[in-house]
Amino acid sequence: MDISRYLRSLYSNTPDPLVDREVGLASWGDLWALVPHLTQEEEEWILERADQNYRLAQRGVLKPRGRALGYRLWRGSFDEDPIWVVRAMCGAALDFALSDPKAGAVPLRGCVASGVLLTVPLTVICNYLSKDRRALAEAMALGGLVGCYITSRLDGRVGYDLLLGAAAGCAAGLAKLSDGSIKVVERASATAVCLTLGDVGDNCGCLDYLASVLAGQAVVACQMALSGQGFGLSMDEARGMFEHWARGRESQ
Repeated sequence: MDISRYLRSLYSNTPDPLVDREVGLASWGDLWALVPHLTQEEEEWILERADQNYRLAQRGVLKPRGRALGYRLWRGSFDEDPIWVVRAMCGAALDFALSDPKAGAVPLRGCVASGVLLTVPLTVICNYLSKDRRALAEAMALGGLVGCYITSRLDGRVGYDLLLGAAAGCAAGLAKLSDGSIKVVERASATAVCLTLGDVGDNCGCLDYLASVLAGQAVVACQMALSGQGFGLSMDEARGMFEHWARGRESQ
């Protein structure tokens, strides 16, 4: 299958029936093999179209549909639960990052597909996810944890992945924040960090990760509350949670 033809059919108001038939017959591996062949121009075009669709959907001009790369690749249907799309893309991102270079795989660093991998889950969330806060939090956590793991492998050091770790911790906390308990949030954040760093021990600065997770969680949870999304963690509670953790770290 030609990747350019597939993409143009995917984003067209009148999809190519021959392409749809090929997609229906192809396996996931066949479709995923097309991604490394994206040109820089095609990747920019994908992301531009995704942003355009999102803006139109926000204005009510365009009904949100599963047009992001990865959605049709994985499920082939607009009616599937978007949380499964996010799970699929995160799994594919990990498979791609951990693939054996000796097998002819394109390395993730500098690969034009990497932007698509880490952007599609967010695009799907923004456009298609329901208002179920648990589903939203799970999707954010999955995307954040996978992105955190991939970027830490790329750089070999703690850097931009701190931000992704913070987002993952925030999402994990919100997913379990059923009673507003700060302890529940802390426990969920620590779990997210342990999952991310479970195979590298303390060498990558686990305490720094935990600090960033809690700080990021506090900020995002407060933003959610202020925007009227129904989250009950107030600014004072969030600030107190992080200060309490910081004091505990200093006393160690």
